[in-house]
Amino acid sequence: MLPSRQRLSRFRAAAAAAGFLKAAAPRSSYAINARCHHHHHDHRLLSAATPPTATTRSPSALPLPLLPRFPATPTNFLCASALSSSTSSSSSSSPSSSSSSSDPAVVVPVGGLADLAAIRAALPPKVADLLKEFASLVTIPVQWGEMDSYRHLNNVHYLRYFESGRIAFFDQLVAPRLDPAAYAAFMAGPAAAAETSSSSSSSSSSSSSSSSSSPASSVGIILKSASINYRAPVVYPDTVTVGVCVEAVGKDRFVQRFAAVGHRAGRVVADGDAVVVTFDYARGVKADVPEAVRSVLLELAGEK
Repeated sequence: MLPSRQRLSRFRAAAAAAGFLKAAAPRSSYAINARCHHHHHDHRLLSAATPPTATTRSPSALPLPLLPRFPATPTNFLCASALSSSTSSSSSSSPSSSSSSSDPAVVVPVGGLADLAAIRAALPPKVADLLKEFASLVTIPVQWGEMDSYRHLNNVHYLRYFESGRIAFFDQLVAPRLDPAAYAAFMAGPAAAAETSSSSSSSSSSSSSSSSSSPASSVGIILKSASINYRAPVVYPDTVTVGVCVEAVGKDRFVQRFAAVGHRAGRVVADGDAVVVTFDYARGVKADVPEAVRSVLLELAGEK
């Protein structure tokens, strides 16, 4: 094994020959931080603070490896095209509207927080036609890790997409029709029940003052059942748009219908329905749908 000084000299000579350093540069000007591995010994070279000179070849100037390229399909560039069209339209709009469009969740029509009109406008014509009867939409890019060993989207993720569509339905259509505080309490579910129970336990009110019915803030939604029909496989890269509507509203439940459309296939890849029950998280039992929420759901049931 060579002495450390000899190895350091050889390393400097090799670095200078490669063009990273000036050959005659003093030791204090070396901008190097490297590891030399030999017989499991770790030798660190001191990194000086002196910036590289004009003749120093910066590592950033080295050629980078080529990245894989996907076909320039409308699916791959859905978000980019929507972003460019939204930003161009917002630049010509009034200052008040341009401030609201600066939020990426609003500009890019992907995800449950995107604007519903922007989602529908960005859809390919065939996809938009298949989902025209659904009041709520959410567009979800397919992730590489969601595929399984059969090289298509795993069946579990369809239900996850439907879950995202179910929540987007409430955020897009129910929230604007309810008082913000009432909607937040209705969607909080167990969290609201925990606050209710903690506040009631800390209070010193008599037992006669407590009523048999729980506060409205402890009533939320819970999934009772879900069914799904798998119509076609989905393969990365792709984008899926999920449509959701209300089919029936009962005393303590309602039924939502779903459809997922793949952009590459231009067809329904899965559909199904779910029964959602209103649940009193403070008492652990079913509860009636709050009257304000029920009236909104009845209104939306006619907007399929």
